[in-house]
Amino acid sequence: MTNAIHTVICTGSADSSQILISECEKRAIQAFSFPMIEIERCPLSKEIQDALSLLATYDYIIFTSKYGVRSFFELLYEYTQSYDVPTNCTIACVGQKTATVVETYSQRVAYTSTENNGKDFAKELQEICGTHPTNILFPTGNLTQNMIALSMPPHIHIHKIIVYHTNPPQSYDTALLERISKQDYDYLLFTSPSSVRNFRAISASCVEPSTIQAISIGPSTSAQLKRIGCTHIIEAEPYNTDGIMRVLNFKLQK
Repeated sequence: MTNAIHTVICTGSADSSQILISECEKRAIQAFSFPMIEIERCPLSKEIQDALSLLATYDYIIFTSKYGVRSFFELLYEYTQSYDVPTNCTIACVGQKTATVVETYSQRVAYTSTENNGKDFAKELQEICGTHPTNILFPTGNLTQNMIALSMPPHIHIHKIIVYHTNPPQSYDTALLERISKQDYDYLLFTSPSSVRNFRAISASCVEPSTIQAISIGPSTSAQLKRIGCTHIIEAEPYNTDGIMRVLNFKLQK
């Protein structure tokens, strides 16, 4: 524990918050993990088995988060006893951090979007695929929006399979919630709309949304914060953990 003056509270999953906490500690910012989501890999269902058995028929496999990557490759290994994908399948990712996780499974990422949101990634995919009929497998979570699929022209078919679930926390730190209710912190860090929804569900009786000092990882998370009544929102740029740290550096390291 550092003797930090400033305090931030991370509401992402326990493992993802560790990156932010580590970066905060390097800057003498006291950071706590207050997980508002838990990630659970799906079982190897018939739907997933069917998709994996047809893997060679897909032109692309796309990933938008590290959870999608890990869950997909764990399921693939359970089904085939191998992490290998067919050589004709091109892997594309949103963000370098997602691509880095793919590479831990000894797989090559052919394209990494420099943007960290589905809308821009969808535009880039259309440019890559051109006018050719294209089949794309999209392993993702149960709360992922359909923005990418809905943005595609008819000749680009996206098959979304759910490989993990984002669940509310089974328990939470009541002492940290009390600290938040007393506004004894500098910023709450939100990295997904679901973390905002779950936070609101457990804090409705003790935290007034208009008092929350929030840093959001991107537009969809900011929109959810506004929906619950939060008015003090700073949006990260770029839309990732590096962007959050830039905000903290600017706001707390003056």
